[in-house]
Amino acid sequence: MTHQVCCLLLVCVFFQIVPVRHAFAQAEPRILPPYSTISMPFDLREDFLIVVEGRIGPIEHLRFILDTGSSRTIVSQKIADQFTLSRQPALLIALGNKRKLESAIFPEVQIGPLRVVNQPMIVSNLAKVSEFATNVDAILGLDILSRCKALEIDYAAREVRFVNPHSASDEGHTSMNAFFVPATLERRSIRLLVDTGMQGVVLFEDRLRSHVGKWESTEKVSALMGSSRIQQVRLPSLWLGPFQINAPVFILPSKRSAVPEVMDGALGPRALGATRIALDFGDMKLRFR
Repeated sequence: MTHQVCCLLLVCVFFQIVPVRHAFAQAEPRILPPYSTISMPFDLREDFLIVVEGRIGPIEHLRFILDTGSSRTIVSQKIADQFTLSRQPALLIALGNKRKLESAIFPEVQIGPLRVVNQPMIVSNLAKVSEFATNVDAILGLDILSRCKALEIDYAAREVRFVNPHSASDEGHTSMNAFFVPATLERRSIRLLVDTGMQGVVLFEDRLRSHVGKWESTEKVSALMGSSRIQQVRLPSLWLGPFQINAPVFILPSKRSAVPEVMDGALGPRALGATRIALDFGDMKLRFR
């Protein structure tokens, strides 16, 4: 039987216009302590995609997907065409493939308490980026989402909370390009990108072979991710801190040159079975329960 794997971009989106700053985190079985937070509701699609309302310039009531697996925010061509903006070439790397796109500096973007001015964003036909982005106006990446001490997602309450958000005039703030957690596979260390735009766990085949020599003996199930045929396997030796990840793992063929060396795969938070997660950008910890 062939299964369809649900994902948005799968891997972190890296662009030539901005260098990547790697960040690592540790998993903890507790959620954030009390902080000053501002909350907003979200719509949960496909049981993993988080969609919120926001605005770009004067255009309100736009639909944004929160995607921590993307380093940069991507705006739909339809919305970008309503602005007169100078555009520059940009490069997107997703699913191991490279695509040439454009970027532009938008005057203002706001989602809940996060308001950013003169924000460079990627312009693309979102339907070509992902089948799950056909009815949204933008995919929010870490360049905007990391403008707070922490981002907490409550799946049960359908609520996203921004902890100590930075102001638009905070020139000293440096946005994050990627949020990784260290995991272990057969007691060997690997690094997983935390990606709210993905449903499960994905490992790159060439990285897996360098860490695990006997994965071929595990259970396999044929699956599709976009147009790529992949394998679904069971890896009982995959752990995140003291927590065993029991969710199925998808093995994606990848070209080493197209995937950053720092990344062995990606982790969709829903694979943890948690009802609440928090990406703590201040302490660099992934908290969940």
